[in-house]
Amino acid sequence: MVGSHVVECLVGQGHQVTAITRPGSDARFLQSLGVAISPCGFDNADDLAKAISGADQVYHCASRVGDWGPWKLFEEQVVGVTRKLRDACARVAVGRVAHVSSITVYGHPPKGLTTILENETLGRWPVWFDYYARAKAESEMLWKDYPGEYVILRPSWILGPRDRYTLPRLIRAFQRIYTPLIGDGENLINIIYAGDVAEGIVLAGQTPGVSGEAFHLSSEGEIRAREFADLLGKMIGGKGRTIFLPEWFVWSLASTVEFAGRLTSYPNPPILTRYAVRLMLRPCTFSTAKAAEKLGWRRKVTIPEGLEKSLNWIRDNKV
Repeated sequence: MVGSHVVECLVGQGHQVTAITRPGSDARFLQSLGVAISPCGFDNADDLAKAISGADQVYHCASRVGDWGPWKLFEEQVVGVTRKLRDACARVAVGRVAHVSSITVYGHPPKGLTTILENETLGRWPVWFDYYARAKAESEMLWKDYPGEYVILRPSWILGPRDRYTLPRLIRAFQRIYTPLIGDGENLINIIYAGDVAEGIVLAGQTPGVSGEAFHLSSEGEIRAREFADLLGKMIGGKGRTIFLPEWFVWSLASTVEFAGRLTSYPNPPILTRYAVRLMLRPCTFSTAKAAEKLGWRRKVTIPEGLEKSLNWIRDNKV
């Protein structure tokens, strides 16, 4: 999803863009933008080097999406892919690499923190079996010895068209008899529109003097969980009323369900995971002052606007 919005942004600026895709991927939207498609995948550093040869900027948006699966998959599809791309970029001396990470690299920050800055220790608040956060943090560290210019972007929960995973999963939960909410629903949700994230990524890839730095692309908290649930319920025609579940109960239930799923090596994500719980409870204390000051970045699309765009795409594409 994020990569397609980055491509859209770059094409809008008039750049010549090549999109590296996995063989067999649905590239129809990218093709509609008139960009070159290089379906070489991410398994071979030689193929990657050939695909990016001559590039002034490389935007690394490829990653395993989701929070479920054994560490081996995350190591291969997140850390391994980044390692191969880093080596390929070094070989052909790319001008600058913009690496898309996530605010999950810190783990699960506790409530009550006033501000989290980009220099916070990665993995400071770890959660057991949180392979997604671990893989994202390890991928970031791979760029520390990169000989060229690079920047790190850490977006929060992203909402937007071409999301085939997170929002559709949430919609399925809201279409049941009851719409579950954690706690009293008064907490602010850290959610942001994909187009705004893409603009921040591109700014980081083009702004001089920021090599080696990391930037949050996050939300200051525009909407509360209760308000988001009401809005989503109205837009999709939710079937029932909202019920409020205590945090301790949801955490315990998610932990139990995950434990059972891992014990049985269940291949598909369970209906409830701790990562999904954290999406709804994650604090909005990730400072974006640095991105505003050094990149000139700011959010433009409101959550209601972004949600409407997302749902229209999901309906049109029957996701």
